[in-house]
Amino acid sequence: MDIMRLNKLDTAPGLFPYSQWQILLIGSDAKDGQQARLHVFGGGWNVVFNVADGLLIGVEVEGDKKMDFDYISANIGNWLEVKSNFTPQLTNREFALAIWNCIDDYELNNLEN
Repeated sequence: MDIMRLNKLDTAPGLFPYSQWQILLIGSDAKDGQQARLHVFGGGWNVVFNVADGLLIGVEVEGDKKMDFDYISANIGNWLEVKSNFTPQLTNREFALAIWNCIDDYELNNLEN
C-alpha cells in the first residue's frame, strides 16, 4: 500500500494545515480500477473523497463533532483547486492525480514481476 500525505507543507491560515489535518492519498496494492481517492483525517474523522470531482465517497470513521465533518466537506473542493505547496504549477487535484497515476503505473508494471 502506498500512502502520501498531500498537505505536508500546508500551514495556517490554509484550509487544511498540517498541524490539524491529514490529507492522504492511499493507493491499495490492487486498485482494480478504483478512482483516485483522498482520505481526510481530523477531529477523529476519516472521510473519503473522489479526487477528480471532490465528491464524498464515504465515511470510514466518524468523529465526535459533526462540525469537523461539515468543515471537511465544505472545504475539500476548494482545497483541491488551490495550488499545491509541493508543485506550485499544479493544483492539489492535479498533483494528487499525477501521484495516483504514478502509483498505478508502478503497481501495474510490477504485478507481472
